[in-house]
Amino acid sequence: ILDAAHNEEGVRGLVQNLKSWDRQPYTFVLGSLSHTRAAVLVRTLAPFAKRLILVKVNQDRGLTPDALKTYV
Repeated sequence: ILDAAHNEEGVRGLVQNLKSWDRQPYTFVLGSLSHTRAAVLVRTLAPFAKRLILVKVNQDRGLTPDALKTYV
């Protein structure tokens, strides 16, 4: 699954879809440009994850994996 859930509404929609499938838990690859969005993204998806792979988006404003880790 590839989903660019880039805001809170998008993450909620993704979660609704994840709940409807019998393939839990999931591995997520997550990156973000914003601390606010990262907090929502990570905290919302973490309960469905067997593994979180945290990456830096290839832009100057991309958060580091260590910054993303603070929201787990």
